Amino acid sequence: MLQKYGTKNGRNVYHQDIWVRVIDTWTKIQIECLANTGIDFCHIFVVSDVRFKNEAEYIKSKDGLLIRIEAPNRSDKRINQEANNDLEIIKRIKSNTSDTSLDDYKFKYTISNDYDNSMSDILSQIDEIIKDNLSTNLTNSVDWIKLNSVDRIKTNSTNHAY
Repeated sequence: MLQKYGTKNGRNVYHQDIWVRVIDTWTKIQIECLANTGIDFCHIFVVSDVRFKNEAEYIKSKDGLLIRIEAPNRSDKRINQEANNDLEIIKRIKSNTSDTSLDDYKFKYTISNDYDNSMSDILSQIDEIIKDNLSTNLTNSVDWIKLNSVDRIKTNSTNHAY
């Protein structure tokens, strides 16, 4: 369903930058609203998903940090369950451009989040990324953290449609 609405009925109908424009507008509104409160704050936005190079490049243009989260075994299990082990449906899900367009993209960081990773392993990976970036990223006027998730951290969420 999300592939259909996000890509087929969104990107392919309106414009390839539809989701870039949405997040750009949304963050500007949030910054303006927070500025009107008089509270001093830093501009850090966490966006939990990116599917296409133009989206990743937009985040980088805002001095963003792109992190790929990989969980191939959990992802395969979830896809097989969604498709009721129907090989044609599995093939269609796995070959959708929204799931493959960033396969060769050069992410600065990759977090492994599969069955063999404990929560302690995952938190340790996140801690290292934060240590590497905290002092640099917080000095920028608008900071972005972008998580590209093959699968969400230890959840059973589904983001495929067939």
